[in-house]
Parts: sequence; C-alpha cells; structure tokens
Amino acid sequence: YQRRVHGTLSECLFFFVLPAMNLPVYIDMKWRLDVKIGSRFNRGVQEPVYMLSIDYEKDGVTHNQVMTVDYINLVRMTQMLEDAMQTLRLPHAKRIIRLVK
Repeated sequence: YQRRVHGTLSECLFFFVLPAMNLPVYIDMKWRLDVKIGSRFNRGVQEPVYMLSIDYEKDGVTHNQVMTVDYINLVRMTQMLEDAMQTLRLPHAKRIIRLVK
C-alpha cells in the first residue's frame, strides 16, 4: 500500500507540480569588482560595488540578468544561499528529495 501511495505522489509531482512551477535553471555567473576611489567632493572614500551577470534558462530561452550589488547586500545574499543549502541537509528535505527522484 505504501509503495502505491509513493508511486502516486511521485507521478503527481512529476506531471503536475514540477511543470507548473516553471522555475528558471542556473547556467553561469560572471562578476566584476568596481571600486570608486574618490571624487573631488569625497576624497579618500572607497565605495566597492560588485557587478553580477547571471545567465539562466527559462522556457527553453536563455536570459541574462545584470545587477550591481554593494558589499553588505552581497554578504546578505550569500548568507541566504548558505541557509538554503543547510535546509537541504535536514531530514525532512531529504525525504522530499527522495520522493521527487
């Protein structure tokens, strides 16, 4: 009985849930560090800015997203991604991943 329920849930996920989610797929990321050393008004002030170019695929079409990020927000984004990776290691997430496979 449990195998039949597992099979039915897997079919529902593969045929209904996952295609409906339509999530983008990561392809590549390029980055560049720009540092504004100063100006006539603000002498001696350094402002680091990261430029990120992220390539991803959605609906079979490749897209490119370019953004500028300061150091504080880059650290915040990194922390959020690391937290997401940690949740994938939880037993509940592993069970869901096994179910989807």
